[in-house]
Amino acid sequence: MSLPVRRFWQLGALIVFAVGVSIILLDLAYRDLQTDFIRRETMQQAYLLQNQLEFLTKTDSAFATGQMLIRYLEQSKQNNLLKHFSQVFLYEPATGRVLPDTASKFSETLNSLIKLQRYPIAKLSLIELHKKAQWALLIPVRAGQSGTGYVVILTKNIPVAGWFTSDFWRYFTPLIVVISLIVLLILLVVYHSFKHPLRSVRNLAEHLQAGDYQYRIEYPKQDEFTDTFVRINQSLERLGASDSSYHQKEAHIRTLLEALDESIVVLDGDLKVNSFNPAVVRLLHCPSQDAFEACFARILEENMSLRDLIRQFKTLNEKTLSRELVVWVTDDRELNMNVTLHRLDSNRFLMTFKDLSRIKELQNNLLRSMKFGIIANLVSSISHEIRNPLSAVGIHTEILSTRLHKEYPELDPKLKKSLNIIQNEIKRIHRIHTQFFNLARKRDLKLSTLKPNALIDDVMQLVQHHALEQQISLETELDSNIDFIYGDADQLKQVVLNVILNAFQAVGEEGKVRIKTSQDRQKIYIEITDNGPGIPPEVGEHIFDLYFTTKADGGGIGLALCKKIVEAHEGRIWFRSMPGKGATFTIALPRISHTRKERIQTRLTNLEKG
Repeated sequence: MSLPVRRFWQLGALIVFAVGVSIILLDLAYRDLQTDFIRRETMQQAYLLQNQLEFLTKTDSAFATGQMLIRYLEQSKQNNLLKHFSQVFLYEPATGRVLPDTASKFSETLNSLIKLQRYPIAKLSLIELHKKAQWALLIPVRAGQSGTGYVVILTKNIPVAGWFTSDFWRYFTPLIVVISLIVLLILLVVYHSFKHPLRSVRNLAEHLQAGDYQYRIEYPKQDEFTDTFVRINQSLERLGASDSSYHQKEAHIRTLLEALDESIVVLDGDLKVNSFNPAVVRLLHCPSQDAFEACFARILEENMSLRDLIRQFKTLNEKTLSRELVVWVTDDRELNMNVTLHRLDSNRFLMTFKDLSRIKELQNNLLRSMKFGIIANLVSSISHEIRNPLSAVGIHTEILSTRLHKEYPELDPKLKKSLNIIQNEIKRIHRIHTQFFNLARKRDLKLSTLKPNALIDDVMQLVQHHALEQQISLETELDSNIDFIYGDADQLKQVVLNVILNAFQAVGEEGKVRIKTSQDRQKIYIEITDNGPGIPPEVGEHIFDLYFTTKADGGGIGLALCKKIVEAHEGRIWFRSMPGKGATFTIALPRISHTRKERIQTRLTNLEKG
């Protein structure tokens, strides 16, 4: 059943209910009216009777008069003068006598009636006995020496006719039926008049709720609704044009946001994300755009400085507020950012993020490249000047040591120790010179597609013997489905080898070193973990700096060169460490792609040029 039909029947039922209640109330009022009419008619008859009986009440004997009165009343009843009366008594309260004698059983009742006199009209009293329209009429009479007596007349038990039992209903039933039919006809006319307009409005509401602003009301009739629907259709045309323009501008703004390198987030007053662009998803290292809201909520929760900045901005009445903050985006990654807030309205604001870490990294790389370039040029120019004298000193030291051992077998131990120190220091100078020379010399690049696991296997063959000698447990956990990378195999092996050898030196004998490979959608990861003493924070700040070393025989070149090689492959190297719990070095390299091949080749060529 449709909504208009259901409402029509509801309205009809309401009208029927109202008519029924009205009829019941009218019947009750009609009954009360009849009761009052009978009472008044009875009183009128009693007044007539009182006037006719006045001459009888002047005798000395009340009961003699009473007998005459009773005979008179009986005659009056036969003459229809007292049509509502059924019984007549003469009652003398002083003696308690009742005439006729057959009514003596009513003496107590009559005595009670005298005490309950109501409706006093002149000298008469009309007492209502019960709810069935029966009364007792008391007429005071003079009873001679004995005092006052009463003529008590009981009315008949007259049923009061209601509306339904009277002629009123028979007379007015046709009128009520006609009125009901007219009301029903009016309802039908109103229903049919409003049915089509209401259906049109309902269809319009459904289309608007679904976002369809192209819907138009079709109303073929010409009546009072026609002009209204024409105006609604005109308004819909303007609304549809505005909606189309709005969606076009929204798409244009969304395209601009996606094209911007600036990372943008729009938040409401409850710090819920309203909108964002892909750049901020990449910058904050969120897994996907669908998971950005949860990712951003986690970043806000973990960075108190960011929450304090937002709280300060909401408190201050400023349109823009900017701060430079260090923001943790993952468990092992923090970014130095410039965060700027712009107020859009009273309940929304825009946040922009600019990664200063990349800018500072580029500045550091530039300084490092300049430093490497200077060193490379310096080493290239003086390499031969150092190598030849150093080689001569080394050779002659070996000759001197050999001849002394042959000619003087019992050579002074202190002298032998001094010769050994000279030889070891010459070897150390040779090693440092070789490192500098390798750093500076130009090598032919051998770029190819590489399998990271094969790269690890080659390095493992080089360090396996060393691990056995030091009783170091060497474990591997290699992802068999790992993707390819692109680069120079020798340089990448040099990086992995350097990190593993550093781990060997950190753990000492009976230590443990684990090599693991893994990948995500963009990167290949090589993790080298040891259970050594860890790296102190003051050392970790400079561990990739050139010439920085904590080893007595180190030159501070190894990790600096590793960082340079990894970055030339568009990768990144970092470490995690807690004092006393070992360290983990992670090498992240990009998965292979055509555009990356060209960029890596260019960067490695520039690296070799110094």
